[in-house]
Amino acid sequence: MAELLDFENQMYLELFHDDALVVLAKGIGIERLAINLIKTYNDPGNLVFVIGSTSFEEEYITNKLQESGVTLLPKTITSEVSVKDRRDVYMEGGVLFVSSRILVVDMLVDRVPIDLITGMFVFRAHKILESCQEAFILRLYRMKNSKGFVKAISSNAAAFTRGFSQVQRVMRNLFVKNLFLWPRFHAVVASSIERAKPDVEEIHVPMTNAMTSIQMALLDLMNVCVKELKHINASLDTDELTVENAIAKSFDKIIKYQLEPVWHQLNSKTKRLISDLKFLRSVLQCLTQQDCVTFYSMLKSIKENVTVDTQMSDWLFLDASDSLFLYAKERVLGSSKKKDAIKDMKKLSFEENAKWKALRDILSEISDENKEKENQLVIVIVNDESISKQLKNILNQGSQEYLLSKFSKLFPELASELKGSRKGQKRKLKEDEQTLTQMARDSETTSENTSDDVNDSSENFLKFENLNIEFYPIRNAAGNHFRFQSIFELHHPKYVIFYDGDMELIRRIELHQALNYGEKLKVYFLVYSGSSEEQAYLTSLRREKEAFEFLIKEKAHLVLPEGIDGKSGDHPDLERGSSIASDTVNSRKAGGQVRKLEDQKVIVDMREFRSELPSLIHRRGIDVIPVTLEIGDYVLTPDMVVERKSVSDLIGSLNSGRLYTQAQSMCRLYKRPILLIEFDQNKAFSLQGKYYFNNSATSQNVISKLILLTIHFPALRILWCPSPYATAEMFELLKVKRDQPDEKTAALLKSEGSEGELAASKFNTVGYDFISKLPGVNSKNMWPILRNAKSIADLVNHSEEEFNTMLGNSGAAKTLWRSINEEMLPEAAPSTSLKKPKKPWKSSKKS
Repeated sequence: MAELLDFENQMYLELFHDDALVVLAKGIGIERLAINLIKTYNDPGNLVFVIGSTSFEEEYITNKLQESGVTLLPKTITSEVSVKDRRDVYMEGGVLFVSSRILVVDMLVDRVPIDLITGMFVFRAHKILESCQEAFILRLYRMKNSKGFVKAISSNAAAFTRGFSQVQRVMRNLFVKNLFLWPRFHAVVASSIERAKPDVEEIHVPMTNAMTSIQMALLDLMNVCVKELKHINASLDTDELTVENAIAKSFDKIIKYQLEPVWHQLNSKTKRLISDLKFLRSVLQCLTQQDCVTFYSMLKSIKENVTVDTQMSDWLFLDASDSLFLYAKERVLGSSKKKDAIKDMKKLSFEENAKWKALRDILSEISDENKEKENQLVIVIVNDESISKQLKNILNQGSQEYLLSKFSKLFPELASELKGSRKGQKRKLKEDEQTLTQMARDSETTSENTSDDVNDSSENFLKFENLNIEFYPIRNAAGNHFRFQSIFELHHPKYVIFYDGDMELIRRIELHQALNYGEKLKVYFLVYSGSSEEQAYLTSLRREKEAFEFLIKEKAHLVLPEGIDGKSGDHPDLERGSSIASDTVNSRKAGGQVRKLEDQKVIVDMREFRSELPSLIHRRGIDVIPVTLEIGDYVLTPDMVVERKSVSDLIGSLNSGRLYTQAQSMCRLYKRPILLIEFDQNKAFSLQGKYYFNNSATSQNVISKLILLTIHFPALRILWCPSPYATAEMFELLKVKRDQPDEKTAALLKSEGSEGELAASKFNTVGYDFISKLPGVNSKNMWPILRNAKSIADLVNHSEEEFNTMLGNSGAAKTLWRSINEEMLPEAAPSTSLKKPKKPWKSSKKS
């Protein structure tokens, strides 16, 4: 790996000497910082955990360390590693990549020597919220280890600007008191990267008149929707609701963040406006991405699907929408004027994307520069995989042939009419001229030949045989551009073409050039001048710059408690136990300090550690015991079990019938079975309306099934909680003055009943249910009957004395014997005398 630049060296030293949160700009080498830190602590004498990383990052870091000659590589602990082996791996030391769910369980059962941990590396620090698993791990770590380090890194500055005091809250959850900021405009970063700049050629491609008119129409429609949205919802943050932000990808997150808590209160028009804005933004993006035929086909299908029964959007009735459809049609079929219509029918010419010609010109220029070289690597960066397929077909077939094949596929009837109109118009063709039928046949043949190879990452195109053109889709990488980084580090390409712009990749290329200043890199940047595409790129730069400016101001006025690092033991989050909302604080009792619960514990199913509830339960001073449970999710007391369901899980369980089976098992083995329905704290605490439901499940349907469930299982209690925080408090209330559960007994209930008897699953379910309903039989004394009676017919032949021996209670035995052997007489002639039962019962006489 190349030597560190000046700003990388400063970042490394700051994070090496202090526990801190480091926020970097995107694309300036966050993985290089992580590699150097891991390399420093990668020793058997240390035990360092890396949390919050992805499999791509783990693989990339391991490969880079191996290339640099490191013999002891970091280990990755997954669910494939057995429990026994995990203990041995922890004791061997070194740097370990481990998933949060595995690590939190191992820390709770003392499988990890917490007091021997050297430190924690935290990736994606902006996601460390109070209730997440990573925060739970750090809290367990700090409770038993006050000497180890915590070093957190993040490259998402915008995430720290949402919410109130987000930076302070994240630093409190991380147990760090230092904040280091490294934006792209930092003086040291700028001087380090700009010491060797790549040769950049910006090519501003002018938009056609039709594209400009379509863009203006779309922006007018979006402006109308934004104004209407502001007018209807006065409580929204109007600074964020602008057409400029509506173009950006993050606009959906902004709207969701503001409206999700009150979504159930919004009227249908507001929801329709939000949906319209999302759709219009996608259409605006397709204008510069897709070809004219695909774009027109998409708009045409929307217009054709509008009927009287459908709920039409308001923008369809505006003049701008008419212009939108008109110019989209004109790009495909030519001018709509009558005098030009016949001419267009004779000569079909589609409007090409202006970037296609610019791309061909650039590739021709590169090909001419490298005539003597073979397989010169050229990387073309596109938005997604569909654009890469489109460009491959265009380079192989030609623009008009590709558009004609698209037209024949999407508009087969219209294409056949246009072919028919050319019959009888025979004339002498030029050498390089083809008829429409020949063009269609050739394009179909070419598309068939290239369809098999269209998914290949690189192809040898006929016109550019000396070039190895590699297409890199931005969206498919999903923020993990390690394949892009590997291509650059392995092949060192000389040419990069940005067909679609991306801020992070541009900075990665700048960093690569600064690290390899001996190699000159040439970058072509294609952009439609004055387009929404250009504006979206500039908006992403502006938003990150504003986020860092906000963080710089926050850091200047940052006020943190002295013991926020948790090393002194007085961090407020390390004090377990919490006051209940209904409690009144009495200052005479030790100043009204936090109430502590002694020896409280809850048994939690292993699968529940994907949720945030175990962390919140532990924070309230209740010990969490992870056990693999087959019945229930949480065992609060020896006779109380809880099955937790989110609203979506509840709907799925009711539809599949799984909840009925779970309720049946809980009611058989526990006295107090509970069904807990937990809502999302950011959503409405209500089952009314269409907030949680779709066409396949309605609120009436779910409520009806819940009513049937309570009728079948009268002992089942249903609890409703608005959030995981309320659930944790409710669990604490339910455990007041009750016995603590036993984890061994709870684990055995998957195959055994109470007191070691055989479980209900080993018996005939129908017979089990029948016997449990007989008079004198309860959940405790039914097990001897199930063990000794072969069948119902065998049961009725037992005497009262035999029942007394089995049940151990003369009253219960007499009640059971009388219920079986007493004659069923009508009410009009009551009788207390007992008669011998008739055949086929053959009951024994009463002794």
